[in-house]
Amino acid sequence: MKLESLNLDLAAVVGAPVKITSADPEWVKARESGLIPDALFKTYEASGYLSFGAAPRFLADPDNVLFAYFGMLLRGLKQQLGESASLLVELKQAHGELYDLIKKAKGLPWDQAADQRAKRAFRHLLVTASSILDVLADLVALFLTGRIAGLTVGRAQFISIETWLRSPAPASGLIVTPYDDHLSQLRSSLRPLVLPTGPERD
Repeated sequence: MKLESLNLDLAAVVGAPVKITSADPEWVKARESGLIPDALFKTYEASGYLSFGAAPRFLADPDNVLFAYFGMLLRGLKQQLGESASLLVELKQAHGELYDLIKKAKGLPWDQAADQRAKRAFRHLLVTASSILDVLADLVALFLTGRIAGLTVGRAQFISIETWLRSPAPASGLIVTPYDDHLSQLRSSLRPLVLPTGPERD
């Protein structure tokens, strides 16, 4: 059939949403190399590898805006974790090339630019770590909307979660909802990491 013989006067074209059935090789590589935690990969798996047809009911809306935002956050988290890992390697490498008296005494080589490279890598690592925490806060805001004071979807900052962790845990009522249980698990998991006691406190 020739193109000129086809009726190309179309009012609309309808296509089925793309359904992804297996993990992207980049995600698999990131998990196997330890760049991302298993929990992040399992979330990626449970969300149907971020294909639109797999949006859970609570993230599904007619235009898939919530699920698209969720996918952007998850991909951003993977990317930032990978970036932080490479910055950490760069920082360690620069530290190994810094000048010290032992190197001078032994006649070992050192790099004059290593100090600047170490400072730059450390600065970028701090920015990346802060970004990771804020993306995590946005994911919490998306799943537990309105449950933590000051945590708003699209504007979430980890400082709101830190403030929530510093406040005393609310007394549990007679009826415990799934949200209450998730909040309790989140608090018990994060509090020792964010607000440690003993020598790690500072």
